[in-house]
Amino acid sequence: MALLRLAHFCCGQVRKKIVALTVDHGLRAASAGEAKQVAAWCADLGIGHHILHWEYQGKGNLSAVARNGRYRLMADFCKANGIAHLYTGHTIDDQAETVLMRLARGSGVDGLAGMARETPIWGITVVRPFVLDQTRGNLRDILRALGQAWIDDPTNDDPSYDRVKARQVFKHLEPLGISVSSLSGLAHRMGLAKQVLQRQADELVKNAVFLSPIGFAELDVNAFAAAETETACRVIGQIINLFSDNGGRPRLSVEEEMLEWMLKRYSSGGKTFAHCAFRPNGDRFNILRETARCAPKTQPGEVNGLWDGRFHFDIPGKKGTPNLQVGALGEAGIIQIPKDNVDYSEAWLAAPREARLATPALWRDDVLVNAPLAPWAAETNGPELVVKARWCK
Repeated sequence: MALLRLAHFCCGQVRKKIVALTVDHGLRAASAGEAKQVAAWCADLGIGHHILHWEYQGKGNLSAVARNGRYRLMADFCKANGIAHLYTGHTIDDQAETVLMRLARGSGVDGLAGMARETPIWGITVVRPFVLDQTRGNLRDILRALGQAWIDDPTNDDPSYDRVKARQVFKHLEPLGISVSSLSGLAHRMGLAKQVLQRQADELVKNAVFLSPIGFAELDVNAFAAAETETACRVIGQIINLFSDNGGRPRLSVEEEMLEWMLKRYSSGGKTFAHCAFRPNGDRFNILRETARCAPKTQPGEVNGLWDGRFHFDIPGKKGTPNLQVGALGEAGIIQIPKDNVDYSEAWLAAPREARLATPALWRDDVLVNAPLAPWAAETNGPELVVKARWCK
């Protein structure tokens, strides 16, 4: 609510429009009524408000799955409505709790850097304007001064959650000098170190990673063998994040396992993790998207946007395509492409078959209209789907 009121004031000064989102996780009986109350407060201020509903499927750590779910819902809403920035109300208290929990899990530099003020995620940028210097107490004082009521989430006092445990333990740690301020300072210093490490990783990417327009990565095993372990693991984690839908790097132990396996230079076989396939080929190593884990077909007529987090797609200048969908080429599509007399692109010919299957295609029901990255089209003058890998913009 403090974020909402301050954003409303600031955007009013520069004539910018804001939209408020509330995610109802449906985990408490009172949550639906609370979401409606926020909608009423927004209506009083003349702010557009939308309630997004998330449903727990009963799998995975509830806190982590719910966090992933709400960010996915909000990111999808923003992309569908041409919104580039999503603002959240995280405070310096949240930052300290995050660092303490990650310290307990044995996190490395990136984990101890905490939450960045700006983070790209699923095609948008999450901005946390309060995370560096505003406490929860400060925000409550602002709301009191404005005469604005707010709602406290009772789960913030439930000791079964790790974050609540971290919050409660601070009073015991402060005599040792471990406080919100000191942990926030640690996050800042780790953030500076992260920048240095990231520059080294960027150099390795430039020299040893080929990101194909077909939608996969090919790694030079010799270059990774010569690199520092931290640098090599960082790059592997970033590529996994690029091709998965995790919304972040995997644990360091996963990256180390993949690096160790890569350096064995197997000529066949494979592993899967986070909807990615890992395929060794001697001195080359491919990281691809699992075809079965690709995004589903778009809604009929949805022929412009971001598909599977990897490809921008569009049918330029075309209207009236209500029966067309974008989805993975897959086995069902690749068998519809003639084997002869097709002028395939060099990138297509160089790509593993598995990578081709996970490319976007244009469909009319179960009939393949075109496979733009091959390129091949069933109709000479039909609608042409233009596709570009997100990293080839």
